[in-house]
Amino acid sequence: MSLKKKLDFRGTGDDFPTPDAGIYTVEILDVNEEESKNKNPMLAWTFEIIDEDSEFYGSRIWDRTVLTKNALWKLRNLLESTGFQFPEDNDKLADMELDFESFVGKTARVKTGTYEYNGETKAEVEEYLQGGGSASKKVTEEDIAASGMNASATPF
Repeated sequence: MSLKKKLDFRGTGDDFPTPDAGIYTVEILDVNEEESKNKNPMLAWTFEIIDEDSEFYGSRIWDRTVLTKNALWKLRNLLESTGFQFPEDNDKLADMELDFESFVGKTARVKTGTYEYNGETKAEVEEYLQGGGSASKKVTEEDIAASGMNASATPF
């Protein structure tokens, strides 16, 4: 008996190709809490390109979002790119607690660029794009309770 199957092994090796500047659909693979060089709390995100027709399918992109008041716009853009919709009630925005691990597995659209670092070309997220994300509905009180978010506690 012969067992044959056609498989796509792109992006499964140890060396992922650095994606060219472009727009990609990505899946959030991981998020970890870290500290910035300035000792501020931040989140380190790992994304994987999931555009099956892209030569960069399976390639990884990393980004960091600093959790300071002046930098929260970037985190908000990232979360909204997954389809997450923040409550419209300004009072609920004041002390939101989010379970960031609940975003692992969600998809987003990103615009990337490239830069040189120590003689190597690296990819970076230049912008988080709206549309194409995992979710597509307003967040309700039930969603907040079910996801572990708490609209009355601060995350940092």
